[in-house]
Amino acid sequence: LQGKDALNDPRYQTAAMVANFSENRQLAFIGNANNTNNRGFNDMAASAMGGMRAGGFRGGQGGAGGWGGNGISSSYMAGFNGGYTWNNKSEIVGNAMFNGNERYVEEKTSRETFKEDGSSLIADDDGFTRTSTWGVRAGARADWKVSKNTSLLFEPNFNIGWGDFEDRSVFSTDRNVGNVTSKVNEGNSASFGESHSQRANGRVLWRQRLGKPGRTLSVNARYSFNNNDMEGYNQSLTRTFADEVADSTVIDQMYQTLSKTVGMNGRVSYTEPLGKNFYLEANYSYNYSHSTSTKDTYDKGVGGYHVRDEVYSSDISNEVYRQSAGINLRKQEEKYNITIGASVQPQKTHNRTVRGINPLDTTLRVLNWSPNARIDFNFSDYQMLRINYRGHTTQPTLTQMMPVPDNSNPQRVTLGNLGLNPSFAHNMNVMYNSTNTRTYASFNANMSLSYRTHNIVNASWYDANGVQYTVPMNNDKGAWSANTFIMFNSPIAKSKFSVMSFTNARYSTGVSLVGNDDIDSSDESSYLNLANYTQNGTQTLSAGENQIGRA
Repeated sequence: LQGKDALNDPRYQTAAMVANFSENRQLAFIGNANNTNNRGFNDMAASAMGGMRAGGFRGGQGGAGGWGGNGISSSYMAGFNGGYTWNNKSEIVGNAMFNGNERYVEEKTSRETFKEDGSSLIADDDGFTRTSTWGVRAGARADWKVSKNTSLLFEPNFNIGWGDFEDRSVFSTDRNVGNVTSKVNEGNSASFGESHSQRANGRVLWRQRLGKPGRTLSVNARYSFNNNDMEGYNQSLTRTFADEVADSTVIDQMYQTLSKTVGMNGRVSYTEPLGKNFYLEANYSYNYSHSTSTKDTYDKGVGGYHVRDEVYSSDISNEVYRQSAGINLRKQEEKYNITIGASVQPQKTHNRTVRGINPLDTTLRVLNWSPNARIDFNFSDYQMLRINYRGHTTQPTLTQMMPVPDNSNPQRVTLGNLGLNPSFAHNMNVMYNSTNTRTYASFNANMSLSYRTHNIVNASWYDANGVQYTVPMNNDKGAWSANTFIMFNSPIAKSKFSVMSFTNARYSTGVSLVGNDDIDSSDESSYLNLANYTQNGTQTLSAGENQIGRA
């Protein structure tokens, strides 16, 4: 995409598929190219680049930049899939895909923030974002039926991605006091660079029947490796005004970031029949992950970028040891299946960060207890109800913990928080499906309910120069969310015409933290102190309806 030319280009979309199938063999090729914002694939390069730049420019105020779905996108994709199945049901399947995406966004924003002293800040931003991401991925599935009672499954996957980005913005902030407006700051900024990413992951699953019907043993091992690197530049000129005196700040930096993650997981599961269609399952899993993230920032001096800036440089490592031991009781009947169980999940997290010459080590130990339950009612071959509950832990990302400021947008500076704790979520899902074989009408309903404790929220405040700072913090009040989706499809009498209806609704609660004017952005004990923030609760309710008629 060449800047504004993308806004005037004609829209196009094209796709093709060629396939050949036999009783034992499957071969297929698919391709797609368009500039109608239809990506049609999972863009790993964009997600990796977006994660490493999570604190960067996001379209000024609102988020049109960054890595969302706004703007004009041109997407390209070509993929191949093939497989072969032997007479004993062993099979091997492989796939490969190339994808690319180019996106251009223009956005003008204006936001007014009202402060406790009765004044307000009016921030205007005019900017654009251009991103280009490309990737190649390949995967395979090999399922070997060693014998009637033994099988071995291997699923490897590989991804390679690369891309570049450019963000530019012109901004200004005014202060309004009693309808009298004065200039707070103005300036412009630019952020650009390129990135590369590599990822490999997979699993090995061994399944063994142990003679007695229903007695089984399975061993599941997973591995993952991620490597992401980026080189970029931050350039900005900001003029701040105090007592009608202007002061200029110039930033011209080059930064290099490198993040790596290695993960391994092993799970052993044993099932024992207890009679009368009762089964007991015991399982144990061990998970280890080691992540490192390094950011080296250099200010421009005589002859190039070689003056290391310790304020914006750091080295952080994160190690997580997580275990889970659980037991489940299952009742399996023709019309229903019921599983009830619980697991205990001890976890140890060790963080080490080096900023300047001062290393800091922190260790966190938590013990979670998670019940789980699942009920399946099979009323008939065409009607079923499923109710499922589970709990799980989510780790903060290294980007959220990195304790250096991200100043790629001088008006929106983000900070990290090494003291973040993992969050824990309780999730329940209810699904109902029904089909009328006489009228060919179908009804599907899905409802999910989630409650998250220690969830991570953004805390923000403004300094005297109108710059907004943001830092992630744990929320001790928790957050609820509920989603409902209903689909109904029915023919009209005996005609070939049918009507399909989609209904959805969502309700959620949240918390935002707004800091006072006394917070010192250079003092962690100040901006990480919850007493310096006001907690604001939010409630969101949305609903939608869509009907489609077709012949």
